[in-house]
Amino acid sequence: MSLQKHLGKKIIDRIMSFSAAVDNLHKKHAPYLHCYLFFIGVDPAYQKKRVASRLITPMLGWLDMQKFPVISTPRTKRTSAFTNTMVSR
Repeated sequence: MSLQKHLGKKIIDRIMSFSAAVDNLHKKHAPYLHCYLFFIGVDPAYQKKRVASRLITPMLGWLDMQKFPVISTPRTKRTSAFTNTMVSR
């Protein structure tokens, strides 16, 4: 089933509008070459099992070795602490 059919046009339109607004801010405040992780989500059944960190840690390590700037938009206090640790290395 397509995401649009599952969520409906109204919600998809809201997501796309939000994405466009974030993209405009992103271009304004980070006009240099970098990587940007817009969203990562984990199914509730797998949350608090380090799935997200196992997905993102290798990529952040590789970016760190390449000295490549990384920008993230943490969504919670818990993920903010993880992201700040990983990006600030």
